[in-house]
Amino acid sequence: MDVVETRRMTTKPKVVMTELDQNIIDILGSKGFCVTQNLLGYLSVSKGRLSDRINRLIAKGLVDAATEQKPYVYRLTHKACVMYGFNLRRWPKSLTPVQRYCLRNQVEIQLREEFSQARILSADYLKKYLINNAIGEYVFEVWSTPESPRQRLLIVVDDYGMPPSRLKRIWERRHCVAQGGNLTYGDFVHDWRLYVCDEVMMRRHFEYAKRHKLRLDLEFIEPFWGIG
Repeated sequence: MDVVETRRMTTKPKVVMTELDQNIIDILGSKGFCVTQNLLGYLSVSKGRLSDRINRLIAKGLVDAATEQKPYVYRLTHKACVMYGFNLRRWPKSLTPVQRYCLRNQVEIQLREEFSQARILSADYLKKYLINNAIGEYVFEVWSTPESPRQRLLIVVDDYGMPPSRLKRIWERRHCVAQGGNLTYGDFVHDWRLYVCDEVMMRRHFEYAKRHKLRLDLEFIEPFWGIG
């Protein structure tokens, strides 16, 4: 799940846009899918003001909303992607991949609150180092001040009831062996965390990590639409 880089506007828009409108467009373009909670975390504005601008962007045909379940999910329309130079993210057949985008966004927001700065490393960037991240595995670069050293942090999100035994395989897996790679996540990152969407699974992961002496932080993260 790569982060799409912002590119130059290819077509001059014919609609009046506020600074907040543009920020919403940029975030949806780079993150793919967002729920309101994500946008509030990125933008630090009131919920009422955000809702007003989102509704205006929907009316202008720039933002699309999936309203079958709450919380609603937002993405850019084809029109907005053409105007602002982003790749269109198509709606998947289920909410599961969308939830992973939104949970990843929420993790990024939490990391920024802790470290001040956090950015996800794209799959293309990781492949340069022969690191192949699987679904639910993200590598973030975090730092607190411009002078502080940057650290790589592996984030694993369990939103489906992952077997605890997979933790050891994730940490010890050697990446891109067929391409000449030999690194594990332990060789590439400084630390790792597991975010779990179910409290029962949280206890199971904790007991497994303790039994196998895996040094990782575990944190609970509220799912948006349940486990699935």
